[in-house]
Amino acid sequence: MTFMQSTLGVRICEAMEQRKLSKLYAVAVALDVTESAVCRWRKNGRITVENIIALCELLDVSTDWLLLGRGTMDTHRNAQPTGAPQPRRPLSTLPDAAVVHLESFLAAIDSPST
Repeated sequence: MTFMQSTLGVRICEAMEQRKLSKLYAVAVALDVTESAVCRWRKNGRITVENIIALCELLDVSTDWLLLGRGTMDTHRNAQPTGAPQPRRPLSTLPDAAVVHLESFLAAIDSPST
């Protein structure tokens, strides 16, 4: 059995089809490029990083998926942005000493300076 890895051009075609953007002209206008540039990309032609980013935003697809074929085209929708707040631990799961220190800290920053 032979496994054929999809190419960037194949993934561009797939994303355009999934997002119902079948007209090269519409993609070209949205990205401020020529229709022939979009056609070249779909045939594995050269594409700049700026155009990859713009294409990913336009098609709402994961950059990893479009460039490398990793994950799915919608992987980015499930990813937490870097620096996103992590779910907080309930206070009841903290050791008693930590709760006492936390309460003291909060009281200190809450009271007006004199």
